[in-house]
Amino acid sequence: RGAAPINWAIVNGESETGITIIKMNEKMDEGKILLKEAVSIKKDDDAIMLSDKLSQKSAQVILKAIDGIKKGDAKFIEQNEADATYAPKLQKEHGLIDWQMSSEEIFNRIRAFVPWPGCFTYWNKKILKIWKAAPEEGVSGKDVSPGRVIDVAKDSILVGTGKAAIRIEELQLESKRRMKVEEFIVGHSDMKSGVTFSLQR
Repeated sequence: RGAAPINWAIVNGESETGITIIKMNEKMDEGKILLKEAVSIKKDDDAIMLSDKLSQKSAQVILKAIDGIKKGDAKFIEQNEADATYAPKLQKEHGLIDWQMSSEEIFNRIRAFVPWPGCFTYWNKKILKIWKAAPEEGVSGKDVSPGRVIDVAKDSILVGTGKAAIRIEELQLESKRRMKVEEFIVGHSDMKSGVTFSLQR
């Protein structure tokens, strides 16, 4: 229930979400259930991709629901209040990266908050938005302090988190366009090991 179920399902690391057809009442998403079908969430699904998958499934399920109503064999079932969960409206501050979180948690938020509010941090007193990344396990022998750049490679920037590290692949500096790391580092030689991302300007 709520304004952003697709996003929060990804944030919470769920492997499955779905479509539910309900009979609306005066309360938010609390009507009786007519039909529901599950949709899997893949590891590389972001909010846009998952929304597309759910839209396609919705078109199929709503036709099935209408057919059942027309035939008179539709059965409406009360929701179990004990199972209800809430997905609050997204706020800009949800996108601020807390580097104390694990690499998996940050990865999920990056996927969940596209295109808005987007996940971002601060670097050189500017907003640095992270568009695409992947968790990196097994980083050893290096300083993996949360928010610290561990390594800058040709196509990625490795950053420490509260648990393991995350490899940034696409990013966007404030007032600039979105780009891959390979292109970004050509014009930003000061992005190097030891740099630390912050929670404020």
